Amino acid sequence: MKDCTYYLKMDYSLKCFDNDYKKYVTAAYVGSIYPVLFPLFIVAVLYLLYYRPQIKNRAANPDPKRYEIVEGMRFIYENYDERCWYWEIVEMVRKLILTSGLALLGAEGRIYIGMAAMASGFYAVAHAQARPIPDKFEHLLQLASLVATFFNLSVGVLLRIPTEMINYSIEKDKDSIGVTVLLVTTNFMVIGLVVGECLLCLLRCRYIKLSSRHYSVLNSEFRRLHME
Repeated sequence: MKDCTYYLKMDYSLKCFDNDYKKYVTAAYVGSIYPVLFPLFIVAVLYLLYYRPQIKNRAANPDPKRYEIVEGMRFIYENYDERCWYWEIVEMVRKLILTSGLALLGAEGRIYIGMAAMASGFYAVAHAQARPIPDKFEHLLQLASLVATFFNLSVGVLLRIPTEMINYSIEKDKDSIGVTVLLVTTNFMVIGLVVGECLLCLLRCRYIKLSSRHYSVLNSEFRRLHME
C-alpha cells in the first residue's frame, strides 16, 4: 500500500499527500478553528456581561452597567426568553452540524441522512421542551419548520431503500405517490401557518375597525339623545 497513489474522492485529477494537498489540509484545520471559537466567544461575552449582571444578579443590582458590545449583540438574544439567552448559539451549532459536521461522514451515504434526521428530531424535541421563544406563533412556526426538516430527512432515509425490494409495479406507484404527498403536506404545513396567521391578523383588524365604527355611531347617537 505504500507504493499506491491516492486521489481526492471528489476530484480524481488531484493527488493526495503531495505538497499542495498538505497546504490545503493545513488551511482547512486553521479555518475549522473559527466555527468553534466564535460561538464560545459569544457565549462567554453574553454570560459575563449580559446574563450574570442583568439577569442572574438583577435583585442585588437593579441598575447594572450596560456594555456597548452587549448592545451590539442584541440581535442574538432579544427574540428569546431570558432563561434561554444562549439559544441562538444552539441554533448555530445545529446548522453547523447539519451543513458541515455530518458531511464528513459522506453526503451520499445512508449514515449522513440517518444522522441528520436523528439530529433534527432531537433538536425539535429540545425546542419543544425548552420553549425558548416567548411569542406563541413564532414558537409554533419554528417548531413546525423543525418538524418539516425532520420529515424531509426521514423521507430521504426511506428513499434510500432499494426499489428492488418492492416486487410489484403498482406498489412502486403507490410508494411514489405516498412519498410525494408526505413531502408536499409537510412543507405546506409551515406555509399554512404563516398564511393562517396573516388571515387572523386581517380578521382582527377588520373586527376592531368595525367595532370602533359601531362604537362611534352609538356614541354620536347617545350624545344627540342627551342634548335633546
